[in-house]
Amino acid sequence: MAFTSDDVAALKRAMSKAGNAAEVEYSDGTRTRFLAPKQAAELLAMMEADVTKGSGRRRKRQIRVLTSSGF
Repeated sequence: MAFTSDDVAALKRAMSKAGNAAEVEYSDGTRTRFLAPKQAAELLAMMEADVTKGSGRRRKRQIRVLTSSGF
């Protein structure tokens, strides 16, 4: 499942409201209930990585070419 930025926002909202348990509904209609804050934090990191990867962001590579005529 590819996550969206809306999914990340929904999880962040649920994490801010929840004490020890949270339930999140994603854009495709699935629901997830977290029992531990650690589980939610791990999923959030995975979701953010998936959203970043899917957004097309790439590292820029710079190549410098130095030439000399030999004189």
